[in-house]
Amino acid sequence: MNARLCRIRAAAVALSGACALGWLLAGCSSEGEEAPSASLDAAVADVIARGLAADPDDFSAQVLQQAQQTGQISEADWKQANANWISCIKSLGFEADVFYEGTNVTYHVALSNEVSQMDEAGRAAVRQTIRQTCDERTNTYVNMAYDSLYRESWKNDPRQVDERVIACLQQAGLASETLTYEELEADLAAGEASRYGPSSSDAAQACWRDNS
Repeated sequence: MNARLCRIRAAAVALSGACALGWLLAGCSSEGEEAPSASLDAAVADVIARGLAADPDDFSAQVLQQAQQTGQISEADWKQANANWISCIKSLGFEADVFYEGTNVTYHVALSNEVSQMDEAGRAAVRQTIRQTCDERTNTYVNMAYDSLYRESWKNDPRQVDERVIACLQQAGLASETLTYEELEADLAAGEASRYGPSSSDAAQACWRDNS
């Protein structure tokens, strides 16, 4: 984990009077990001096995097999699986899009007017076709495996932490709506003179404590 983030996290906790040494040691024990172990968690291994048994397309099968062997899925492969899902949905005559928030993916399918006018049984049949033809064969299991592998590392990524803190500071009225990640980094380098660091105010301290 980033050393700067460890120092800020420690400061925020210490200022709140809730410093827990064991937590700090566990949360800030090493520099840099650690790749997931090839020794998979049982739940992740089960997701991958289910995905491989679901007749995935060639690309998703390759991604899941590699994850099974190495414990890793690249961001590029993860997003390509979702791009393949969009292509599959479009091949069925519908429009689709995906939205990323951290390791979480939400997706939207715009059904045609013809489908929308069907009775519930008809719409259910279309949804089942989408699920069997596209969801299970392209992105469902890749998304589940990627989220399980990287959710915690994403939450603790220094830039993601800073982005969450910026949003909190802005919501609290402590920072302008235009404050950027780079500006926050420069401000934190000022140490005690920082306008946005955990020691700048009780509200700023809360933003760092609750989002790191």
